[in-house]
Amino acid sequence: HLHVRSLDKALVALGRSAQWQRVLEVLCSMPAWRLLPDLLSYSHGISAAEKAGQWEVALQLHAEVFEVHLQPDVVSVSSCISALARGGEWQKALQLLSAMPEAAVEANIVSFNAAITACEKSCRWQKAGQLLEDLERMHVEPTGITCNAVISACEKAGLWVEALELLWELPARAVERDAISYNASMSACSKAGQWELAVSLLSGMSAGRILPSVISANAALSACEKAGQWQMSLHLLKRMPEAGLQPDLISCNASLSACEKARQWEQALHLLLVGMPSLGLSADLISYNAVMRATASGGRWRLALHLFSEILPSIAQADVISFGACLACCAEDGKWQAAVQLLSDMATSDVEPNSICIHSGISACEKAGQWRAALQLLSDIPEAAMQADSISFNASISACGQASRWQEALFLLSVMPAAEVDADVTSFSACLAACERAGQWQLASLILSRMPAGRANLISFLAVIGACERDGQWELALQLLSEMSAREVESHVTAFSACISSVARAAQWQRALQLFADMSASAVQTNVISLNAAITACERGGQWRQALAVIAAGGSLRLSLNTISLNSALGAFEATGPWSQTLRWLLAMPSARVPADALSRSFGVRAAARAGFPRVATELIEAAALPAMDILRRRSEEPSATG
Repeated sequence: HLHVRSLDKALVALGRSAQWQRVLEVLCSMPAWRLLPDLLSYSHGISAAEKAGQWEVALQLHAEVFEVHLQPDVVSVSSCISALARGGEWQKALQLLSAMPEAAVEANIVSFNAAITACEKSCRWQKAGQLLEDLERMHVEPTGITCNAVISACEKAGLWVEALELLWELPARAVERDAISYNASMSACSKAGQWELAVSLLSGMSAGRILPSVISANAALSACEKAGQWQMSLHLLKRMPEAGLQPDLISCNASLSACEKARQWEQALHLLLVGMPSLGLSADLISYNAVMRATASGGRWRLALHLFSEILPSIAQADVISFGACLACCAEDGKWQAAVQLLSDMATSDVEPNSICIHSGISACEKAGQWRAALQLLSDIPEAAMQADSISFNASISACGQASRWQEALFLLSVMPAAEVDADVTSFSACLAACERAGQWQLASLILSRMPAGRANLISFLAVIGACERDGQWELALQLLSEMSAREVESHVTAFSACISSVARAAQWQRALQLFADMSASAVQTNVISLNAAITACERGGQWRQALAVIAAGGSLRLSLNTISLNSALGAFEATGPWSQTLRWLLAMPSARVPADALSRSFGVRAAARAGFPRVATELIEAAALPAMDILRRRSEEPSATG
């Protein structure tokens, strides 16, 4: 004859072997055997469901306890709360805990630990902290499990300050710190980028006579990895065997990733090929991906491709991260053919490309000026069941722009709404740059005027002003410079320089000098380019005294003249100034550390000839060699040069 107690033993055995379905079968069959399950039977069933992660079953059995008019106890309720914790049902766990007094069941530390664990697994650190306070108000002493769960809840929420505060308060709660306390606190510091604190906690474990584990060391290594602290990471890795800890694959991969983030590809490669084998560890796909990303970011694209094609296949099948690392390397150096081949290999290897891979492929084509290849990759995106985005469109527009394919660039901009992609400031700026390169200043001006409010930025205006400068549209360039202030776009030296150059071409030297003076009033720092443009304006306007004034202004602004500056000034002196100024400035060039070129010397030759110094002219001709002689010969053939 069966007895309830004998069945209870069977239920315990089935629960330990994770056969929760059999436990339910036994419980359901007991009435047929003329046996009524008691509370212990239900407790075993709830415990079995909890161990198997079946929180719905545990909750159902808990409800049946009341249906059969049994009085639950703290063991059965705590087991049910633990089952809910495993299932991430923190709200139901708290409801069950709060209902215990109504069910005449007094909660104990086990019940609270189960509820706090439920909050910890669901990142509900505030609820976990409140339960800890409730415990203390009830004069129930927390245990290490209690406090560690709250610390872990803070860690999951990235609250490193709260985690450390609780860690330091453990002795005041009569709870000893252990490895779990430190590990959770180090992980919290790691997530917050507080690598120094994580390393300090690792050192503090030994001072507190707590034996650190590999998990402890890995927590500190992870903190260094996230912060890119490759030197400290390699130091900790080296010290692990000295502390009796055997580094594992996680340890080495963390150090490899730290080197990768700091672009220390040599260190990463040495650890992969020398360090890991010396520790008896075999690198995995994560290891190689980290090293390939390191070599890619270090500009060693050949090495990255070698690791990818020659070594990785013998270790593991490449994944999307492996391909992405190599594609990023191709994008960095404009290796568009290799990028296109890699994307093709992904298809044959059944590796789905992600948006980063596509972006890298298009970017490689953009840098190489391969607009057709960029457009092909862009058109392949829908076939890969992916959604094109602004990054892929912008890179394609830029590729067209670099090849002066302004029509294609404008077409891409026009189809972005149909592709459900919002054109951003980069999209418009790339189109404007395409128009600028092709000399389409009218289109560039039209696009700028139709840009949504707030979308036009400095790059947008610079592109249109540059197009106007190339085509001699100086009035429009000045209008755009004024419009920048109206649109609250910060003035820039490049915009002023382009406008000065534009009015200089139109022999509007007064306007050029006014713009040069306006730069200081607009708090725009003058550079040598704007200085040269202003001097050139004086040269073309035959204003040699104004050229001297601009040079003096440049000196007060501590701008170093270059060969272009002085050649423009020499041109102004030759047009309307005295020959002595030409020779004086030409002789001053070496002391000013400005190299003279053939054009400089040709100015000197003509000035010496005008002054009646044939010997000086001869010496200058010999110094200038053939280029200056050619210039002098051409100028001597001009009617104004005779006599």
